[in-house]
Amino acid sequence: MSTLTEWAVDDFATALFCLFYYQHRQNPEYTRPQALHKAQTDWRNLTGKQLNDMYRQQLEAHLQNIETEENKKRVGQMKFNLALLCDEEYPFINPYYWAGFVSGGLQ
Repeated sequence: MSTLTEWAVDDFATALFCLFYYQHRQNPEYTRPQALHKAQTDWRNLTGKQLNDMYRQQLEAHLQNIETEENKKRVGQMKFNLALLCDEEYPFINPYYWAGFVSGGLQ
């Protein structure tokens, strides 16, 4: 089984999806499709305040670690986008962020 996307998804959204999905996969009560559904629900209900308080520091540290001279402009834009997402009430409510993930293969 694999988790795929139907379209290109925002980098931060993908990182958060992975955190939520694998957290739910650790629960033996959830099948893969159930973990996917739970992750999508948690993700779209994540508030900007929660994103800021729980994940922003880790995401910014990761961006700092991967920054090079070649990608400095792109990483700077990602930091700016993260700040904007943290200011939104529900930054990932739009299906663009969460609906593209699908579960493929055997359960």
